[in-house]
Amino acid sequence: VTPSPRLVAWLLLGVAVFAISSSALLVRVADAPPLALAWWRTTLGATILLSWQAINRRRFSPTPGIRSPARLRQMWLIVVAGAALGFHFASWLQSLEMTSVAASVTLVTTAPLLIAGYRALRGYRLERRIWLALVLALAGTIIIASADATPNSTGTQLGASGFTNTALVGDGLALTGAVMMAVYLTVGHRLRGELGTVAYAGRVYAVAAMVLTPLVLALDVPLGGYSATTWLAIGAMVLGPQLAGHTVLNRLLGDLGPVTVSLALPAEPIGAGLLVWLFIGEVPTVGAAFGAGVIVVALVVYATTPQTVSGPEH
Repeated sequence: VTPSPRLVAWLLLGVAVFAISSSALLVRVADAPPLALAWWRTTLGATILLSWQAINRRRFSPTPGIRSPARLRQMWLIVVAGAALGFHFASWLQSLEMTSVAASVTLVTTAPLLIAGYRALRGYRLERRIWLALVLALAGTIIIASADATPNSTGTQLGASGFTNTALVGDGLALTGAVMMAVYLTVGHRLRGELGTVAYAGRVYAVAAMVLTPLVLALDVPLGGYSATTWLAIGAMVLGPQLAGHTVLNRLLGDLGPVTVSLALPAEPIGAGLLVWLFIGEVPTVGAAFGAGVIVVALVVYATTPQTVSGPEH
């Protein structure tokens, strides 16, 4: 019996979430600057996908003429999505070096709630359960920030002493990564009906790499001289979280929509937390774990709310 396209899409979504969940562990294993990891992920991802497209060019649908308004709009949206993805990686990977995995991964997965908040600001009417989810997410964020603002609260061997200002900055960077992911998913949904998965993802990854390159050069970030373990971790990031994770999410944007795709992300904090606990023994503080749990509940409430969107109020 041939599975339905809808079932296949949901199975692929599960694979993508598992792949993305491994990212935090791989960052912990890799002994390289976060900005370098972001650059290698996007650069190698773009190289692989654009090479694949060049080899199989006739399998992809042609795009509008280079000077047509549709083509210019398409290029502009690709630039916006690529820049958002580049800054997402740069901010979130840095946050993993400054705060606990539980706090970082949970905060960065609030993207669907940020999308809902953006819709509310534009005048769309939200269901009461969505407002409840937003309030819970805000409460969870405050709990995590409060836990990270108490003396010696991290308990994760992050090198913080006294008041954990470093962890608070890490929390802020994770939230910045969530904002960038919300932009990336929203813009990507508008483009997925016009470009195939490989064509879209390859271009977006290339833009992300180009956006990160000036930062790498300006900050003199080393892009080589790593250990074999670090190179293996980088390769695993490209094949796992980047290609099997983000690229598959790109594929599913056209089938399931940005809200449904982003709503699968509550599973990422759970998977990431289990992986870092099993392999490197990192256990979050009680406060961070509780705050993360509140945010996960918020995401589940949002995920189980019928996604009916009413137009802006006038």
